[in-house]
Amino acid sequence: MLTVRPLHSVNQTGSEMERLVRTYHADIDHLVHLPLKSFYDLTKRLPYKPDPKFQEFVQRPSFTLSGQARHRDCDDKAVLMGAYLYKNNVPFRFVAVSHRKDRPLHHVLLQANIGGKNKIIDPTYPKNRLFHFAKPERFYPITRWIK
Repeated sequence: MLTVRPLHSVNQTGSEMERLVRTYHADIDHLVHLPLKSFYDLTKRLPYKPDPKFQEFVQRPSFTLSGQARHRDCDDKAVLMGAYLYKNNVPFRFVAVSHRKDRPLHHVLLQANIGGKNKIIDPTYPKNRLFHFAKPERFYPITRWIK
């Protein structure tokens, strides 16, 4: 399922991402047994495919996993990772970030509460590592904690 209504703000995008996790988390039932690191590695290895210029697509986990996915950017990988965390009862929230104060929020990742500590999870690019993320200049939660 692709979102077909326009998304005009990061908060609206966050709400749609949360809806997709809560509605379609069963898309990953066959993968929920994987350890966190293995699921993270699987997600980050999926080829990055940006949305068309000036358009924002957010898709359900099964579309992101599909070899047919036309789009697979940070929000799609975050939804997939969010579905895994949701299925494994790990509290998390979606966060929009920017590495420059003068640049709009431009990237979405997750913040998860693991062992009582808030950890950053960004499965967007193959070079990323679990729980490692350069501190952004702007850090803006776009959802409440999802449990």
